Amino acid sequence: MALIRNKKLAWFLENIILALLIFLFWNTSVVKFFKILVVFLHESCHAAAAILTGGHVKNIVVTSMESGVTFVSGGIPVFVYSAGYLGTAAIGSLLIAAGHTKRLKKIFFLVIAVSLLLSTLFFVRNRFGMLYGLITGAVFLFLVIKDFKFTNYISDFTGMMCVMYSIYDFLDFIRSDTNDATILSRITGVPSVLIYSSWVIISLFMFYFAFSFSYRQIKKKFEAQRPASIPPST
Repeated sequence: MALIRNKKLAWFLENIILALLIFLFWNTSVVKFFKILVVFLHESCHAAAAILTGGHVKNIVVTSMESGVTFVSGGIPVFVYSAGYLGTAAIGSLLIAAGHTKRLKKIFFLVIAVSLLLSTLFFVRNRFGMLYGLITGAVFLFLVIKDFKFTNYISDFTGMMCVMYSIYDFLDFIRSDTNDATILSRITGVPSVLIYSSWVIISLFMFYFAFSFSYRQIKKKFEAQRPASIPPST
């Protein structure tokens, strides 16, 4: 049991260090690449919600300045405008929850690859967005096909980026009056503070359950790998 506790502590510290590194290197090229990925997934979630609720996607723009916009017509506004923030939070939570299961990670990588490639091929029209979407989608598809030692780190990094970007979005909400929450507020009449607060609460629950699930899986993975001839330690 002591070894399992040590593994859990190591996992916890790894995530703390990862979050700290992302924060410290927030404005570097490596982190920027993943920030644009989160923005791209954010816009793809808007597009998916519009289509699933009967709307139409006109086009998507993703820029090198870490900004994006999805032009839609129709659809159910509550779902369309909520999908960006909650969708990326869900993706991040799933990647974190799959932290100890290679098969699940590959499934989620495939979902990301397909989302990027389909969004790019059908909706993205600006040059940077098209290049980024096609190249990054191909990279994630390659990670599904081939096994690399660093695959786990990419999964953990992407999941943590989604978590960290949700905090960044909260700060953006405070600074800006042009965001998904304020636009939805104008449409529905519900105060933007209530809309965004509900998104944050839902996201926090998703993150909590994701980290809790991944934390519990450490014991199961360790016991599954333990040789049958070695009795459990006490």
